[in-house]
Amino acid sequence: MKHKLKALMLAMLSVFFVLGAKTTHADTIKIVSDTAYAPFEFKDSDQTYKGIDVDIINEVAKREGWDVDMTFPGFDAAVNAVQSGQADALMAGTTITDARKKVFTFSDPYYDTAVVVYTRGNAKISSYKQLKGKTIGVKNGTASQSFLKDNQEKYGYTIKTFDTSDLMNNSLDAGSIDAAMDDEPVVQYAIKQGKDYAINMAKKSVALPLPLKKVANTNTLSMNLTKVLLL
Repeated sequence: MKHKLKALMLAMLSVFFVLGAKTTHADTIKIVSDTAYAPFEFKDSDQTYKGIDVDIINEVAKREGWDVDMTFPGFDAAVNAVQSGQADALMAGTTITDARKKVFTFSDPYYDTAVVVYTRGNAKISSYKQLKGKTIGVKNGTASQSFLKDNQEKYGYTIKTFDTSDLMNNSLDAGSIDAAMDDEPVVQYAIKQGKDYAINMAKKSVALPLPLKKVANTNTLSMNLTKVLLL
């Protein structure tokens, strides 16, 4: 994990070097992220945002002397901000899809993970067929949402969308939904924090990159990042 984080920090340097060709050190680089995606980004008890992604951004800014403005509007809003040009990059778990490739330039994936369906610990759901007639939660704007929509008719479940993982988990705890779909590290972190959740269904593997709006000078991004990640 330490090697992976080191590689990611180096990769981020390359990312901003590419974008920095059109900026000066006085410019503010606008990064948007999720609201609640622990352990990558989350608001701690002192009401400040912390996490792996936050530490990486701060370290890169420190090394390069950049002014970085990192905000946490939530995943769906963050995607829209980058797409509309209101932000320069999104630092959050984002799956590469064909539709997103049309509007974003992606870095090489920096974290390999899996998307999982999880339930309360006492539930007996271990297959999609068992979700028939039940309600499953998912975050707005995610690849998981698209997957669930594509398979909704086949398996007969109802989808309820949420802006953050925290809101989704609160509904799961209260019994308002029967299951939820999110990235495995986020679910495992919640379990380690005391949540009584169970993962009894097969994982869906994904890789997380850094999405950037398609602009001039970002076409060389993948090549630069591949060289860094092979170090």
